[in-house]
Amino acid sequence: RQFDKILLDVPCSATGVIRRHPDIKHLRREQDIETLVQLQREILTKNWPLLKPGGTLLYATCSLFRAENEQQIEWFLKNNKDAQLPAFADYIEKIENIKTVNPGIQLFPVAANNDGFYYALIQKSAQPDATPMK
Repeated sequence: RQFDKILLDVPCSATGVIRRHPDIKHLRREQDIETLVQLQREILTKNWPLLKPGGTLLYATCSLFRAENEQQIEWFLKNNKDAQLPAFADYIEKIENIKTVNPGIQLFPVAANNDGFYYALIQKSAQPDATPMK
């Protein structure tokens, strides 16, 4: 069965929520990032075929690291020619402490207002003959 929309809140380093979970900076190791990046790629790759042509997938992490965020989506777009980035809604730009990164949106943690998150909206080509690269 294929879906019109998929939300992937993938496992990540959780560096965007250190304010609420300070133990993360003591528990996380550098090699964990590489392991998490591979797991994120596997999750993206296995869920992409479940998305209908023309459907949208929202990729989300609570990480501040480019390897888990922008670089991950850049890799995915490069390796899936039927994937593209639609524009986020205008209201997203009005959120405080948000930065548009290429690709995606990075929300930074501030005092007591919010945590750090990354979002990338990916749309599958409506063309059924567009095949992903291996």
